[in-house]
Amino acid sequence: MLSKKLGTLVALLALATHSLSANSDSLSVESWNNRALDAIRSSRTPPPMAAYALALFHLSLYDTVNGFHGDYQHYLVEPEAPEGASIEAAYHTAAYETLADLFNQSVNPAVFRKAYQQEISSLPRDASFEKGVAWGKQVAAAYKQVCEESRKYDAVEWKTKADAGIWRETPPFFRPALLPHWPNVKPLAIESPDAFRCPPPPPIDSEKYAQEWAEVKALGGRDKHDRSGYDTLSSVFWSDDLGSSTPPGTWNLIAQEVCKSQSYEFYKQVHLFALLNLTMADAGIACWDAKYYYNYWRPETAIRQADIDNNPATEADESWIPLMGSPPFPEYPSGHSSFSRSAAQLLTLYCGRDDIPFSTTSDQVPGAIRSYPGFDACATEVGMSRLHGGIHFMSANLVGQELGAQIAQFVHQNYLQRK
Repeated sequence: MLSKKLGTLVALLALATHSLSANSDSLSVESWNNRALDAIRSSRTPPPMAAYALALFHLSLYDTVNGFHGDYQHYLVEPEAPEGASIEAAYHTAAYETLADLFNQSVNPAVFRKAYQQEISSLPRDASFEKGVAWGKQVAAAYKQVCEESRKYDAVEWKTKADAGIWRETPPFFRPALLPHWPNVKPLAIESPDAFRCPPPPPIDSEKYAQEWAEVKALGGRDKHDRSGYDTLSSVFWSDDLGSSTPPGTWNLIAQEVCKSQSYEFYKQVHLFALLNLTMADAGIACWDAKYYYNYWRPETAIRQADIDNNPATEADESWIPLMGSPPFPEYPSGHSSFSRSAAQLLTLYCGRDDIPFSTTSDQVPGAIRSYPGFDACATEVGMSRLHGGIHFMSANLVGQELGAQIAQFVHQNYLQRK
């Protein structure tokens, strides 16, 4: 009798597992991830805010899906999806509700509502559907609270100075400091914004500074330079300016290609995207913390005003113009380097190897495709593209890369672990 009951239980569990797997076969991260990236483009969201929004979005989807099997540690919401709930209904509902809330001030909600209706149009409106919708809304509501807390951080008026080594607005638009309050945002994984704060940049009267000054002057000039044609195009390909998916969005697109090439099933996709975006969100917070802490000047200011740096190895060149326009915030460390290395390191750790070839595109150069033998090669090129654009010193690149790698290592070791 006991063996018969055990046999029945095993059969029921197998049936439930099969049903869950079958229901998820039609799901993928790509469709809703692409909608999130489109929202970032249309709203012209800056990179740190984009990374934060993508993290909350994908963590919401992760907790929603994890609620059906509970194999991994949750992030915010305990895994307790109602018995018999539709995973499709839950997933699409959480995606819609979270995305609509994240961009409620910048994107017409009808855009997300239409996408949601398309996704659920083929689902039967039964008890399973209603339970799934309820679970998706429950998870999304929890993340809405986190999002509302992040909106409470007051804007900071950042006053610039004309002192040597200090960042100030740059021509031609002299835009004010962007997101000087971002160092106050509570990280999603690391203990505090300064938990991995990088060492200071080279003193402007040092030999190392003079070497880096000369390097970016030679590589990054608009009119006179020592870079190759490929490197010139790299600065444009990887610029990821406002109106693009930003660096975090680009690495989400790369992750989509990795999921395809590695044939990751749906649950693994959801897990990967949650970890990837959690990592980049905190990389952005930590990077902006260091930027406004050190408040270091951009190369174009340093080269044009070298007469005030008290360094005998530099000579002012008031005619020097960088290939790219300098972003409106302090130089050190590099945001592109921090985001890209954090993503590359997380992907390497998650996949168990670096040598996974992939190709990617650029919002700035439609139709252009670049291919890489692995994540390291791509992140290295992204970092160097900022020197070739004339907007970063080498130390900002290397330290940003180290910062990103450290945060990726921390997140991978401490979050969303298998139980």
